[in-house]
Amino acid sequence: MDYPIYIHHKDAGTLRVEQQGLYTRFSARFPDPGELIRLCVFGEGRSALLGVAMPEGGELVLERSFSRAALRDFPTDIEYAAPAGETLPEPEPESAAEPTLNMEPHTEPTAEPELIWYSRADGSLTTLWQGHSYVAVPLELCSAERESMLEQRRIEGREYAVFEGRSVE
Repeated sequence: MDYPIYIHHKDAGTLRVEQQGLYTRFSARFPDPGELIRLCVFGEGRSALLGVAMPEGGELVLERSFSRAALRDFPTDIEYAAPAGETLPEPEPESAAEPTLNMEPHTEPTAEPELIWYSRADGSLTTLWQGHSYVAVPLELCSAERESMLEQRRIEGREYAVFEGRSVE
C-alpha cells in the first residue's frame, strides 16, 4: 500500500508499506526540506512514530521494519505520513470567506533545540539543524582548527568541537 507524505502541508512523496514475512516494512524517500524530520503515520485520530528520516543524496530516506507486536499502537487504517506533531488542516467549506493573513509575530523558541547526533566511522559526529549540517570532532583531536570552531559542546559526556558544514581532519 502507498500513502502520501506531507511536509508543511504540501505533498512531498509516498510512503510504501508492505508485508515481508513476519514484519511490516515502511519505506519513504522525499526531498530534503533542510530540517530534521521525525516521520509519523496518521489515521483514526491517532499517530505513531516511524523514525527519523536520514539524508541521502539530497533526499531524506526512511526504511524501517516492525513486528506485529510493535505495530499494536499504530493506526489500523493509515491515512498519510507527516512530521511528528504536524497534522493536516481541516478542509475549509466551499463558502468560506476570503482568507485572512495571520499577523501574529513569529517567535523563535528560547530553549536550545534537541539535536540528534549520528556517529561517523572516523569518530566524529554529524547532525542537521535548520538546513545546515554540523560536524562535532572530539576536542582532543583538533588543535589548529579551533579558530574556525563554532562552539565547544559536551555530547554524551565527551567534549567536542563543533564545526559547520564540513568535516575536519
